[in-house]
Amino acid sequence: MLRTQWMFEVDVNRRFLVDGKRSWKWVKKPVNEVKEGEETRCHWCKNPVRIHRGKKVRWHAEHLETADSETCCGGVVGKTGTKMPSPPRGA
Repeated sequence: MLRTQWMFEVDVNRRFLVDGKRSWKWVKKPVNEVKEGEETRCHWCKNPVRIHRGKKVRWHAEHLETADSETCCGGVVGKTGTKMPSPPRGA
């Protein structure tokens, strides 16, 4: 896989305390801040991703399914040559 297809930021499901109640919330984090065993997904298409950690390669994330990668703006260009539009700022 080409390095241009790697993602360096993902959504992580983190627990927060809001008004005395625990709630889960998806937050955008760099791949190197993701802890082992945390639930992750693509920031753009919300599909599951795999985190790659290594000594010889920069930490990155890739879609679990090739079909997800082909249609996501965070993945490779699809067979049609088009990508999904980027999400609006703050989404």
